[in-house]
Amino acid sequence: MSMNPTTRIITSLSAAAWLGLGCGGEPVNLDAVDPTSTSSTGSGSSEEGTSESTQQEQSCEWVTRPLPGVFDPGPECRHLVNLEEVAPITFRLVNNGGSPLYLTTPSLCDPYYVAVRDIDGSWFPGSDTVPLCAASVQGDCSTLLCSTPPTIRLEPGSMFETQWAGFVLEVIEASDACVGPCAGPCERRVPPRGSTVEIRTGLIDEAECEAETECECEPNADGWCEIPAPASTVRITKRHDVEWPPACPVVELPLL
Repeated sequence: MSMNPTTRIITSLSAAAWLGLGCGGEPVNLDAVDPTSTSSTGSGSSEEGTSESTQQEQSCEWVTRPLPGVFDPGPECRHLVNLEEVAPITFRLVNNGGSPLYLTTPSLCDPYYVAVRDIDGSWFPGSDTVPLCAASVQGDCSTLLCSTPPTIRLEPGSMFETQWAGFVLEVIEASDACVGPCAGPCERRVPPRGSTVEIRTGLIDEAECEAETECECEPNADGWCEIPAPASTVRITKRHDVEWPPACPVVELPLL
């Protein structure tokens, strides 16, 4: 393959099996999940039953924790801040195909490798146009800055782990009595509702590189690495419907 002037790395995917997901206005909290807090194992398998057996090897003990930055704003504005604890989930993204895959955000401007939507349409990570209710109560009307995570090259048979803090964001109205100049729509962090949640994962359909080295990297012991090439705007996303709550706080998602 000629590498000049531009190298195109094409992932082998069936377009009919994928759904698109845009970035337009829905919920986000940068404190919720650290996109750099990832790991993986290199023992992935595409055989049916892998997810169940892998989860049985994990501790199925659920650990709940308070939402980051949670506080009680008082009885008049308490509806804006969820005081419930949530349970973080680890998603294992599995390359069950025969060629390397390139992981990215399933939308266009989120720094996470998964998006989560509950039965009511509330989702994580959220909007880059609507502030968090908890921040608005404290006078912070800012919204998420659009960004994307590093592109991950995932080798065949390997897994890449990424964490979700265990909440989605619902849009409600905040009055000026509670949030002053931030009055209007805001996003409240809540546990998912319903018996299933929809998970979206994203892959780059075509990674463009100025030089061969920009699309290549040396996989670590777990079978993945970050490539220096920027994420392409050509994305494909896959929908995974997952029982909620799952049996264990580790959920395996085949990417093909």
